[in-house]
Amino acid sequence: GPSEACVGDRVEVRAVGGSGTYVWSGPGVEPSDSASTFVTVSGPTSVIVELNSGDCIARDTLDIRVGGGPDLTVPPDTSICRGESVQLTVQSTAALVTWSPSATLDTDEGLTVIATPTNSVSYIVTASDESNCITVDTIRVDVRNTPEIDAGPDKGFCVGGSVQISAIGSANSYSWSPATGLSDPTALAPIAAPAQTTEYVVTAERDGCTLSDTVLVEVSDVDVEISGPRVICISETVELVASGAATYVWTPVDGLSDPTIPNPLASPRVTTTYRVTGTDRFGCVDTKTVTIEVLDTLGLTIEAGEVTAEAGETNVGIPIYVNVDAG
Repeated sequence: GPSEACVGDRVEVRAVGGSGTYVWSGPGVEPSDSASTFVTVSGPTSVIVELNSGDCIARDTLDIRVGGGPDLTVPPDTSICRGESVQLTVQSTAALVTWSPSATLDTDEGLTVIATPTNSVSYIVTASDESNCITVDTIRVDVRNTPEIDAGPDKGFCVGGSVQISAIGSANSYSWSPATGLSDPTALAPIAAPAQTTEYVVTAERDGCTLSDTVLVEVSDVDVEISGPRVICISETVELVASGAATYVWTPVDGLSDPTIPNPLASPRVTTTYRVTGTDRFGCVDTKTVTIEVLDTLGLTIEAGEVTAEAGETNVGIPIYVNVDAG
C-alpha cells in the first residue's frame, strides 16, 4: 500500500506472499481476513497485518505518513453593504484553488475573486496539490442592510421666506450638507431658508452603510419687466410686453385685448397707466406699471382763395389756405 496519503483518504493496503488467515489492525483499518483491506487516513497510521498459517504466525507493519496539504492563507472575515462588491484574495502555492458557493462570485477558481453576495455567506476555499492533498478554509462575508433615503421633490420659495424639505428615509441617522440655512441638519425634514438657490445633499446611515440623495431648493426673486412704446397717437395700437413671471394680470382692462396674457394689445383713448402683476411658479409676486401717453390728432382745414382773371387766361394762380386747429 501507499506510504503516504492525505487526511480523509481511503486507501487500499495488501499483503503479499503466504496463505492462511489474515488479521488487520490499526487506526482506521477496516476489518478483513483476506490479503487486502482499506484504511481511512485520519493522521499518521501504522497498519499491522498478521498471517496465521497452522502453528505459524507472520507479522508485518506498514507506516502511512500523512502528506501535508498545500499552504493556504485566507484573509480575515469581512463585511460589505448590500449591493457592494468585495475582492477576496488568498495566498497559496497550490496547483488549484477553488471557491464555493460560486453563484455570487465572478469566478470559482484562482487566488482572487470578486464577491457580490446579496446575503451573508461563508465561502469555502479549497487548495489542491499534485498529490490531490487539499487544504480547506473559509471566509465569511457579512452583508449589512443599506439605508433607504429619498430627499423628496425640489422645492422653492420667495426671497425672505422658507420651505420644509420633505425627505423620506429608513436609517439610524441623517445629515444634510451644506448645513447653511437649515433649521436642523440632522433632521429628516428640516426647514430650509437659504439666501440663494441651493442644492442640498442628505446622507442616511445604517449599520455603517450610507446612501445619499439630493434636493434643489430655489429662492425666487421674481422681477417683472415691461417693454414696448410709451407714446402713441389716438386710435393707434401698441403691444405691451411683460416678462419675468409665469402668469400676468393687467389693470385697468380698458383698451386691452386680453388682460391675462403677457403681451396684450393696448389702444387707450386717453393717456393711461397700466399695472401688471406677475406671479411665478412658486407664487411669488411682483408688480410694475407703464404709462401710455396718447397724443391727440390735429384738425386740418384746406380753403381755396379768390382771384380775378381776364377771360381766356390759362395761367391763373389760386391761393390755397391750410388751417390748423390746435385745439
